[in-house]
Order: sequence, then C-alpha cells, then structure tokens
Amino acid sequence: HRVLGEFDAIVAPASLHGAPLLDATSDQLSLEYLIAENYMCMANFSGDASMTVPYATVEGLPVGLNITCRAFNEAGMFNLAKAIEDVTGLCDVVKEVL
Repeated sequence: HRVLGEFDAIVAPASLHGAPLLDATSDQLSLEYLIAENYMCMANFSGDASMTVPYATVEGLPVGLNITCRAFNEAGMFNLAKAIEDVTGLCDVVKEVL
C-alpha cells in the first residue's frame, strides 16, 4: 500500500517464463513454478485492482505485464493497460492453436 500511495501503478512481468507449450511435459505445479508466480497474487489479498496484458512475444510465445493499482482505481488501471496495448500493437492479436 505504501508504494501505491506514491505511484499510480506497479508494473511487473506477469511471469518469469514464457507461456508453456501445450505439449510441454514439465510439471506446472512444481515448487519452482509456484514460487516464481507467487508475487502476482499480492492484489488477490490486498484488494487492489490488478490485470495482465500482453506485452511482447519471445520465440513466438506471449509475455505479459501485470498492472496493479490502488483499490477502486480500475479506470486508471484500464487506461494504463490500453496505453500499453496501443504502444505494443498487441491489442487484437489472436493466435490459433492447432
């Protein structure tokens, strides 16, 4: 809450890794995976507004940014997300999975 008292948003990578492949055989519930993804849950417990938007692709896999804003500042969060999508051009990107 102190950080969001000084800044409008916290923007961080949504994951330490790219999206897993559909045929990946790695254990997605491993301890390493759960620890790496745990920092995104802060908004779940604090009541702050939070969402993830596409930011880039690495080796054809999507990479996201997580945006967290103060509680009840959903409008600011959506405005920031829209600006990120406008800059990256990833707003309407759809990829079919065969």
